[in-house]
Amino acid sequence: MAKKDDDQKIELRLLKKSDLPQLPGLFKAVFDIKKDQSFFEWKFFRNPAGGHIMIAALDKERNAVVGTVGTIPVQVSINGKKTLFSQPCDVAVLAEYKRSGLFYRMQAMATEEAVKSGVVGMFAYPNERVEKITVKMNKFRRVFQIKRLVRVLEPSPYIYKKIKSAPVSSIIGNAAGKLLRVIHRGAARLPKGYALFEVTSFDGRFDEFMKRVGGRYGIMVYKDSGYLNWRYVGCESLECKVYALERGGSVEGFTVVVVRDEDMRRGYILELLTDPDRVDLAEALLNRAVAYCYDSKASSVVSWSKEGSRVWGLMRKKGFTVKIAAQFLTARPHFPGEPPVDLADASLWDIAMGDSDYV
Repeated sequence: MAKKDDDQKIELRLLKKSDLPQLPGLFKAVFDIKKDQSFFEWKFFRNPAGGHIMIAALDKERNAVVGTVGTIPVQVSINGKKTLFSQPCDVAVLAEYKRSGLFYRMQAMATEEAVKSGVVGMFAYPNERVEKITVKMNKFRRVFQIKRLVRVLEPSPYIYKKIKSAPVSSIIGNAAGKLLRVIHRGAARLPKGYALFEVTSFDGRFDEFMKRVGGRYGIMVYKDSGYLNWRYVGCESLECKVYALERGGSVEGFTVVVVRDEDMRRGYILELLTDPDRVDLAEALLNRAVAYCYDSKASSVVSWSKEGSRVWGLMRKKGFTVKIAAQFLTARPHFPGEPPVDLADASLWDIAMGDSDYV
């Protein structure tokens, strides 16, 4: 139901498809980022978990969308059972409209719509400033601070940042890079009977895999074929590689990796999922993901993993160092529904970079 602020002539309502052409300009103005219309259509109107819960603020006099606050539905596995959660995202309000608590009215409406949609919990990865607001004002609870795992593959860009000499950094970096390649690159080393293959579309085998392993984790995004095809195949702006392990026609794990040009060329491991006890399978997938980053000339590879997990230990063994990130995992229940577990219990969560809506 639409709500109207008569003083500012602002109408608050659910985002419509007809609003999509205005979103690239809004996000460019607020964040100085470039996203085309198809990105927002994919994110808000193709989500297999259900309809979006994005609130748009419309200036009636200008007939312009001047702000968005929302949350996208996400199926979450709690001890293997699918439960409807949502993830707050895309808070974008033009500077001249930030007065008079517009954000908080939009946030309240988004929460109201989420509850009506059957959402029983929320999770988010805010930065430190936003985390303080969400904990204080929106009753989120901090679960833990994110720690990135980083492995340098080509040291030259890092050396150049220190000494500002391209020729010297290239000489030193090339020598160090060759040594790192020998020490850390590694082969897939597949266990007997397993095969590694590249994935272009997720099928029913991934549904069966999720049913088998979901109950081995406490809380995680439910990664069936519908979600995976939407998140990694259907997103046109995300050019990723997906590798999976199979045995006897059954999928036993997969990884998703992407390489991007930023201030330097970086690889990101967005997913690395196997049975939690099968470190050998995780190692084979990790080696393949790192090899792809090497072959793609990435200077480093970055991932998330829960501290203390077996994958965390594997990555530390493989030369990944720990860097404190600016993000936190936060969570809160909705009412009247209540999750069957304590969402603030850090020991229950399994996370991946691809879980975040902005990666």
